[in-house]
Amino acid sequence: MSRLPRPHPRTRSLRRAAPVASAAARTLLCAAAGLLIWAQAPMLISWFPVLVISGSMTPHVMPGDVLVYQHGGHPRRGQIVLFHEPGRPDRLISHRVDKVLPDGALVTWGDANPVPDSDPVPRHMYAGLARLRVPYVGLPALWWRRHAYLALAATIAAALILSALALPPGSRPVRRPTPR
Repeated sequence: MSRLPRPHPRTRSLRRAAPVASAAARTLLCAAAGLLIWAQAPMLISWFPVLVISGSMTPHVMPGDVLVYQHGGHPRRGQIVLFHEPGRPDRLISHRVDKVLPDGALVTWGDANPVPDSDPVPRHMYAGLARLRVPYVGLPALWWRRHAYLALAATIAAALILSALALPPGSRPVRRPTPR
């Protein structure tokens, strides 16, 4: 009766680590998928997501975060609102309400800015009230927009590696030497 050779100690430890790596990869992929769903699901109730591209709201809202807004609503002091910039109506801005004026106009202030915005936002330029912040989920879109292709490529590579690691250890193809 012949005995099979014992595997090298390093091989044994790799076999024990494989299920742990697979579980960790699945956890990270599920967390990323959950954030994506969390950013998009509110559209079912007519809320809309907006990618944050500037740092005017740091440290509370970071570039790459997604803010989910509700159309309408009655903004109050301290809430984050989305509005069309008074001088450039094609541009949307997210800032915090500093004051609501008697005519309904909003005095806004970016958290990172030293002073309030110079022009009050007329009521008709107001677009929505922030209801949800989803951190990090918009970073790939922000990197694409800023031409940060290395960060984007690294994220894609990490996602592919995690996807490969997420497979259960028994389902991965095993290379066996071909008989001669």
